[in-house]
Amino acid sequence: MGDPQPGDRPLVAIGAIRHFRGINAYADRDVVVARLRGRLPGDPPAADAALAGRTAEALRAAGTAIDAATLPAAGTGVDLIRAVAGRLLAEHGLATADALALRPAAAVDPWEVVIPLEHGPSTEEILRLATDLVAWLAVRPADDALHGRVAAQLSAIAGMVAGWRPDLDQAEIIGACRRLGVRWRRLASFPDCIQLGEGRRQRRLLTAITGETGFIAVRMASDKTLANRHLAEQGVPVPRHRVVASADEAGRAAAAFGLPVVVKPRDGRWNRGVSVVFIGDEIPDAFAAAQGRGTGGGIIVEKYVPGREYRILVAAGAVCAVYERVAPVVVGDGRATVAALIAAANADPARLAPADAWSGPIVVQPAVERCLAWQGLGLDRVPAAGRTVLVNPLPFRKHGGTYRDTSDGVHPENAALAVRIARLMGLEIAGIDIRMADIGQPWQDGPAGVCEVNAGPGLDNIAVTGRLRGVDVPGRLVDRILPPARRGPLPFILFATTGPVSPAMAGRAGRLAAALGQRHGWTVALAGPDELHVGTDRLRVPPRSGAAWAVDRILEHPEADAALLVMPKDHLIGHGIGHDRIDLALVEGGPYGGMLGRLLAEAGTRLLPFDADDAAILAAIP
Repeated sequence: MGDPQPGDRPLVAIGAIRHFRGINAYADRDVVVARLRGRLPGDPPAADAALAGRTAEALRAAGTAIDAATLPAAGTGVDLIRAVAGRLLAEHGLATADALALRPAAAVDPWEVVIPLEHGPSTEEILRLATDLVAWLAVRPADDALHGRVAAQLSAIAGMVAGWRPDLDQAEIIGACRRLGVRWRRLASFPDCIQLGEGRRQRRLLTAITGETGFIAVRMASDKTLANRHLAEQGVPVPRHRVVASADEAGRAAAAFGLPVVVKPRDGRWNRGVSVVFIGDEIPDAFAAAQGRGTGGGIIVEKYVPGREYRILVAAGAVCAVYERVAPVVVGDGRATVAALIAAANADPARLAPADAWSGPIVVQPAVERCLAWQGLGLDRVPAAGRTVLVNPLPFRKHGGTYRDTSDGVHPENAALAVRIARLMGLEIAGIDIRMADIGQPWQDGPAGVCEVNAGPGLDNIAVTGRLRGVDVPGRLVDRILPPARRGPLPFILFATTGPVSPAMAGRAGRLAAALGQRHGWTVALAGPDELHVGTDRLRVPPRSGAAWAVDRILEHPEADAALLVMPKDHLIGHGIGHDRIDLALVEGGPYGGMLGRLLAEAGTRLLPFDADDAAILAAIP
């Protein structure tokens, strides 16, 4: 932001920013610590209501909602910087110091700002912005140029956070893990992938595709024609289906199947380019709409299956949840036009926000006019009193449809069919779209047809719909993918040495790792300050990387059953222990020994004397 003040008056600035991973001197979780230096005008450095007000005004001018009432009107300049950083973190959805439980004996220097570490780059930029802004406004007023610079910095920070923030599906899985106490992490090299569990017990999820799901299964599910053909050959009810290359071919297919038909891209996603055609003259427009949304894989004409539409979520051989997609309708009163009935429905809170369902406003579009024409109506026509008018045959919320959870009303035959479909497709998690008369009646009573099978189905719609009926859909999915018996954390053992790790100490740790492996059948990861061994894998630890580098790779290694860390004490104090849980620790005496032992004890670690023999150590490990 530049130097805002005369050179003979030093201002507060960030001297250093450090990341502490795992158990550390401040907390039992990862933190960012910014060390400030310099001073604001006045001695001691001070902040007042006027400076807080100018700071809030500048932030509001840059587009934030921060109010002066949320900033301290008295105290030090560091207090104000800490508060500004906290408000900016909150605005970007990042954890603030309010969410951080500092350990009771943590010696936080008055010139330090301690914040939970979620996304390091954006947190650091927020700390720099807060510091520079307060320092600037302490000696000169804000102007348009300042507002522009702050807005640009905030925009850059928002972009950083948006690129890191979990998407809706990831957020649902992460939320379920937190509720269930399941240990999770985003892979260090691939943050889009969520790992449930640790080491050998882990499961990986990309959206809702597990690491064990094969490429062939995903490829088949992504091609609606392949899926339709494969399921038909296995006796699964599917609608008649044909791939066409032109509108004329589409018309011939519709004539062969009989109207109505569905026209959609063969490789489409998110219901884009899908039309229900009731009148033959609409085929060319429907074909063009599908062609515009596909990726060149062809267009499908499919016989429309009457009845109600359901999405069934299957995970690991069981139905987790079901919701019905209800197409938008209005009921005539003999006086109002269809357009007026739609407007009234869109203004009705009971329809837009029902207590047990999720709805959207009815959108008037060409598909609505075509659907009305098929029923002998139009937007300006008045339907008879009591007549139910289908407004749009596509039952999606974005068109005005309503989603309602029906998980508790699934007939066993329908659940068995869904599980069988997922198994036939080779999908551990599948979203199955099926039309039938009633999910509570056997599908064999007909008519019924599986429209699509989705690999990696979106979870947001079914999760929101389930919550409205008290169903924790993501929790059910996590329970299936990672049952409680597989959730145990990896045992971690720590040797904390005085000074560099000696050859004798390394040999002792190696013998203990071998004994643990022989006793329990484990592959024990052995990490020192320079090398990491997991089974036959050997990795060099980058210089000054801290124990966290090794811990990250151990937790993500699919063959690790336990971990043994051998690290110098000053290394652990200076960077953090690298993990939020150490089961057993042996801390050598001397410098930092008492401090490190206290930190570990406060975190629930069992401590043994450093000279304990291997038998005592083995006996202490369950």
